[in-house]
Amino acid sequence: MNCNDLKNMISAYMDGELKGREHHLIKKHLATCRSCRKEVENQEKIWQLLGEYEGIDPSLNYAERFWNRVENRSSWREKIRSIFGPGDMRPRWVPAVGLACVLIVVSTIAIRLQFPPPELNNVIASLSEIDLDMVASVDILEDYEIIQEIDFFSDLEFIERLDQLGAS
Repeated sequence: MNCNDLKNMISAYMDGELKGREHHLIKKHLATCRSCRKEVENQEKIWQLLGEYEGIDPSLNYAERFWNRVENRSSWREKIRSIFGPGDMRPRWVPAVGLACVLIVVSTIAIRLQFPPPELNNVIASLSEIDLDMVASVDILEDYEIIQEIDFFSDLEFIERLDQLGAS
């Protein structure tokens, strides 16, 4: 018997459910293992304290009062309705709040577009004439990048073949 075996069987041992060989092995292990003996003593103390505990009996009409409170308890939806008013008010103020939110978002976007941040004006003012021309011709630069990726020699061969086919 080792300590893990005893810990798995301690409840059955304390309840007197073990007989014969298992009971004898546990007794023998407890005689030699101080840690397990201390564990059994602690368990016995816990059960003794629980035995001294006097239960509290509920009053005679406790169950009836409990179930009445459960039945009469309002749901979270009812609590929210009581805060914001009766249910017939909801159809009037919900669209108004939604419209107000949409107007705030649209107004914010319009103002941001109408009045760009001052940092942008500073950046534009610091650009030279050459930089401004480059910004104006971004499309041309993108086309230039495509032209750079073309393999000139393979395309030249293709064009020569087309010329030969066209000549014949």
